[in-house]
Amino acid sequence: MRILHSSDLHLSERKRETVEALNEILSLASCLNVDVLTLSGDFDSGLDAEVLRPRLRRIFSGNNDFGSNFIVAV
Repeated sequence: MRILHSSDLHLSERKRETVEALNEILSLASCLNVDVLTLSGDFDSGLDAEVLRPRLRRIFSGNNDFGSNFIVAV
């Protein structure tokens, strides 16, 4: 079983590099045939959580370019 873990992304709409980092992690997980991806950490602010939540739901629901061949544990 392959497990990839990441933490402390501090996702922020204002700091695009944080969302780009998440996309890179998801792409890497797909390329490496990871079975489970664990993400721990938080948003940069409550406002960021509200703004990014719909995008994250779409990403983690499998409706994305990364496929759905791994389990995401947040």
